Amino acid sequence: MSQPYHISDEQMEFFEQKGYLIIRDGLSTVEILQLKTWVQEVHDLPRTIDCPYIPYEEVNSHGKRVLCRTENFANTHEGFGDLLRGAKIPSILQQLNGAEMVLFKEKSLSKYSSEIAGVC
Repeated sequence: MSQPYHISDEQMEFFEQKGYLIIRDGLSTVEILQLKTWVQEVHDLPRTIDCPYIPYEEVNSHGKRVLCRTENFANTHEGFGDLLRGAKIPSILQQLNGAEMVLFKEKSLSKYSSEIAGVC
């Protein structure tokens, strides 16, 4: 899906001084649109007892069960799996950390407004 992202000397210096780095050009417009689609796809995954991903629900103020987060979905969602284990994200982390990085845990948080929650 994506090419590795190369951290510049200026970015590395900023990271080393401040301890964080904001990368504004890390994803292309197409990748951002894909990401928005994938987030909705993860949100809409069926919530069954034997699913390989882990959906967590809460009861909202209207007494309705609503999704609040989903974990462990990169193994079953090809797009997220490729993004989180592909060339770009691990490469950025490896450049900043100086060591090989692997995905340990992924989580998608779902927010809802009171208007939307009342309809769920």
